[in-house]
Order: sequence, then structure tokens, then C-alpha cells
Amino acid sequence: TAPTTRSLRGRLSGDRGRVLLAAALTGLGLGTLFTFVVPYALALGARRVSGFFLGYTAAAIVVRVGFGSLADRHGRARVSLAGLLAYAAAVAGAAWLTPVALPLVGVALGLTHGVTYPSLNALAVAGVSPTESGSTMTYYFGAYSLGRSLSVAALGLFAGTAGYPATFLVAGAVLSAGALVLLPLARAEWRAARALGDAKRPCPAA
Repeated sequence: TAPTTRSLRGRLSGDRGRVLLAAALTGLGLGTLFTFVVPYALALGARRVSGFFLGYTAAAIVVRVGFGSLADRHGRARVSLAGLLAYAAAVAGAAWLTPVALPLVGVALGLTHGVTYPSLNALAVAGVSPTESGSTMTYYFGAYSLGRSLSVAALGLFAGTAGYPATFLVAGAVLSAGALVLLPLARAEWRAARALGDAKRPCPAA
């Protein structure tokens, strides 16, 4: 049991723990909008809510097809950090939802989720040995699912008392603050990229 405990502690701490927390926040963001946008839109007088899901699906497909290599080109940690901050803005922006803007909220969610989720996924398995890749992905999916479940359990009670706009603002603030856990990884990645660029730069002629 001791090796198992040490292994679990290693996966939940340090850089891996940071990625798992970010994955949980991604699940929280998606769950918040998927759970509360539709009832809020209906309360505002919307007659159709399909635009939200169509906007989300279309934007997610465009990102996956057209920008699938974004994290590889610009750095997994840096793209994950930027994506999660944009995710926070999309969630908080739902506080100003109108029935007409419902498809736009779906597009914003599709764009930010389409960037953040796969870049975090790639970051989670970066440097992991082939024998640990399966268990690492299990932890990653588990953290994401936990965050999505918490969005329903915890924020559902909050929405019942504070209302939907406050719920979106609080969830967005949580995502924005939580995204900072990726800042050390993004900085390390930037320094490594800068050092590599300096190494490739030709030396001036003597």
C-alpha cells in the first residue's frame, strides 16, 4: 500500500496536480453553462434554445479541425492557460445573456472548450511513460468529471438563492483565479522556448 500511496500522492501534487485542478475547472465551466444557460434563457422568454447547442457544436468542430495543432505550435501550458482564462470570460459573460445572444454563448463555449480541453489533455500526458499513460488519463478524466459534477451539486444550490447571473459570475471568477495554477508551467515553457530560440540563433561573425 505504501508504493500505491506514494504514487497517488505524486499524481495529485506538483505539476500533475496543477493540470488535474485545471481539468476540474474545465469540467466546472462546461457543466455550469450546460446546466444553467437553458433554464435562464427560458426564464428570459426564449422560445428556442437549440441555437446554444448548435453554436457550441459548430465552434468546437471548427477549432478541432482548423486549430488542432495550436498547442503544439505555441506550447501546451501557455495555450491551456490562455484557453482557461478565455473560458472564465465565456462563463462570466453568460450573466448578460439575452435570448438573441444565446447562440453566441454557445459559440464562445465551443471555442474555449475546443482549445482548452485538448491542450490540457496533451499537457497531462507530457513526459509520462507509456506504462503510466493509461492511468494518467484516468485521473485526468476523473478530475474533469468531478468538476462537472460539482457544477451541478454546488452551484445548483447557489443558483436557487442568488440567481443565474450571480452563478455565472462566481463560476467565472473561480475559473479565472484557478487558471493561475498553470502560470508556473506556462512560465517554464516560455523560458525553455526562449532558451531553445537563443541556442538556434546564429552567432555573430567575429
